[in-house]
Amino acid sequence: MGKIKEFLKGTLSANFQLATGIILASAAGVLSVLASDGTTLAPIKVADPTDDEHAVTKGFADANYGGGDPDPSSVREIVITIGTGATATSTAELPLNAVVQSIDVDVTEAYDGSATFQCGKTGTTNEFVGTNDGIVLDTIGTYSVNLRSTPRASAHAVLASIGGSPTVGAGKVYVTYSVP
Repeated sequence: MGKIKEFLKGTLSANFQLATGIILASAAGVLSVLASDGTTLAPIKVADPTDDEHAVTKGFADANYGGGDPDPSSVREIVITIGTGATATSTAELPLNAVVQSIDVDVTEAYDGSATFQCGKTGTTNEFVGTNDGIVLDTIGTYSVNLRSTPRASAHAVLASIGGSPTVGAGKVYVTYSVP
């Protein structure tokens, strides 16, 4: 009788401990899986999903969603601030398999010194935009180059390079991409 009473108590309370290990806790309709100390969240292992309502592993998300983004078809953007310095490097990276859709340059302060612009990555600084692709730097405005790059073979930062010898000029570069 004692074992049945203990089992029923565990299934009817807000917390249920599996043997002396994991604790399943419910609060306000949210299930938490806790370590045996009752406060630390415990990791859960699950298989890769085969249905829309299945849990997703981190490995599956990283491999299929470009770093775990829950919507693989979403359009994303990297923003790089540019000035008169030679090259600005993005802090975010284009993820594996990313396809660059467009490069938009928003010139907020006109450049002087016959400034030129190119955008790419280390080793191929003009992969997305070359100096002859129509980006105007001596007039305030937004200038765009639409493209559909090949999927990235690896994750990498984006470089936005200002050439010439400008002493004034500023703007932002918007790198729009998706991970099909």
